[in-house]
Amino acid sequence: MEGTAAHFLLEKCLTEGSSPFDFLGRTLTVSQDRTTREFVVTKDMASDVLYSGVNPVRDIALRPGISRVEVKARCAHIDPDLHGRCDVWHFGDDGWLTIFDYKYGRIDVSPERNSQLLIYLDGIYREHIEPLGRAVNGVRLIIGQPRSLSPGPRVKEWTCSLEDLLDFELELRVAVHELRTNPQFHLGPWCKYCPALGDCPASQDAISNIAPILLQADIGANEAGKILALKDLLEKKIKTAQAVAEEALLKGQKVDGYFLATERKHRQWRDEDMAREAVLESVGVSALKLPTPAQVETFGADAK
Repeated sequence: MEGTAAHFLLEKCLTEGSSPFDFLGRTLTVSQDRTTREFVVTKDMASDVLYSGVNPVRDIALRPGISRVEVKARCAHIDPDLHGRCDVWHFGDDGWLTIFDYKYGRIDVSPERNSQLLIYLDGIYREHIEPLGRAVNGVRLIIGQPRSLSPGPRVKEWTCSLEDLLDFELELRVAVHELRTNPQFHLGPWCKYCPALGDCPASQDAISNIAPILLQADIGANEAGKILALKDLLEKKIKTAQAVAEEALLKGQKVDGYFLATERKHRQWRDEDMAREAVLESVGVSALKLPTPAQVETFGADAK
């Protein structure tokens, strides 16, 4: 949800020609899966969006050509349900087609042969570029990821040829055909964000197999491993139950052991530096939590 807020800020700056720092202290509201959260635009968020999003995109857009922001990339030529939302695409007068994708997560994402970006690229090429009848001299995939935990550049790039893209399109056609005609279901880490988790045959079998273990009073190491392997599945079932219970309560229905209540909103300082100075002046250093050794090391060589 924080990433959604950062994407909104990026889009706002690109379409209005503004800077993320123009929005300091502003509150961005994000709603997702019946949950609403508010995020204040801090200096960190503004800096992340500026240096890993706005600036590299503007560098691309300054090159002569066509640029578009937040475009639905449709691959209807392969399957009507195959589509996604492309953050930015640019087709230059030099014949280079560029896709830019902004990532706000911490797990590093590489642009090299990135399937998600190649699907976007294929859809943009077929719908917007091919009808122009102009030659494509090369394609470029760029990811801006300011908060990646891995060392390396925050803006990463990978290039390939149009032929490479068309080879990928062929692989994509085969994969979609196989999915439509003979779907195979296998549990694994890829299931975490799958909407079919808990409904597909593989997860249904897993639920049946794990049920007797959950009813045991005592479990051993092997049983613990089997339960933890289905952590995402079990958490999804709990989340679904919470959503059903919440909807029932909102309709005035009774859910044994539960009731509706308000909770404290997620709060942030509008300006962390100003807040820090105010706390120091009013209360003194005793009110500030001691930073961890790792945090102290970020203050420079002397602090380390």
